[in-house]
Amino acid sequence: MIDNDIIEDIKSKADIVSIISQYTDTTKKGRNYWAVCPFHQDTSPSMSVSPDKNIYKCFVCGAGGNVFTFVQEYKKISFVEVAQSIGYDMSKLGSLKVKPVDKKAEALFEMNKDAMNYFKTILKTTEGIKAKQYLDGRKIFEDEINEYNIGYASNSGLCNFLEKKGYPLQMIIAGGLAGEKEGEVYDNFRNRIIFPILDINGKVLGFSGRTLNQDSKFAKYINTKETYVFKKKEILYNINNAIQDIRKSKKLYICEGFTDVITLSRCGVKKVVAAMGTAI
Repeated sequence: MIDNDIIEDIKSKADIVSIISQYTDTTKKGRNYWAVCPFHQDTSPSMSVSPDKNIYKCFVCGAGGNVFTFVQEYKKISFVEVAQSIGYDMSKLGSLKVKPVDKKAEALFEMNKDAMNYFKTILKTTEGIKAKQYLDGRKIFEDEINEYNIGYASNSGLCNFLEKKGYPLQMIIAGGLAGEKEGEVYDNFRNRIIFPILDINGKVLGFSGRTLNQDSKFAKYINTKETYVFKKKEILYNINNAIQDIRKSKKLYICEGFTDVITLSRCGVKKVVAAMGTAI
């Protein structure tokens, strides 16, 4: 049983508006904030968030509660994991079971996030012109490029960028972003449109790259090799965006390709994911 004083202590330290804003946009109106409710098919802001009372309430579906109930319902995690996710001093929870932070995984997530931002930046440069032309041809424009964090890998540059950010070369190789042959280090993704693969919590597990080279000797798609965090048989592309609609409807559509996911989502089918090849 968790002591009520601990519950109140966590509530007092948790900014409910800041936390809910991580999952859905909030807009201040008067004393409260309003947001599109993530717990039903909301089309206009119907959920009120009160910073004074530290509670939220949807006036359509009835969902409501405090910061704990919101995060627990949204992410389907335990009270202890909620406390951990909002940065609470876990030593105050005493003997309660706390999931230890996996520092190795977190380091890879951070490196992959930096790599994702690098790829996104390169897409917007002159090096990314052909990639943008391909995406335009598939009717994937700026808003969807940003929504799905699509980027471009040129023939070189990522490895140097990550080393300058302070990542050790062996970590870059172990994370599947670079390879080494006869003492030469090279970027694994070269001249490819990059689709980042995120987990259910939005952490970057790895990447899939679609070649722009017309030569048939180049594989159409290559993925991050199996790493500590990237395991193809456990991964579904777009699960981070689709999870709430999947939970609400208890259904999902599985596609073969990433662009299929984007096209269906554009048409209003949000509970859609793609398998990472036959590994599923």
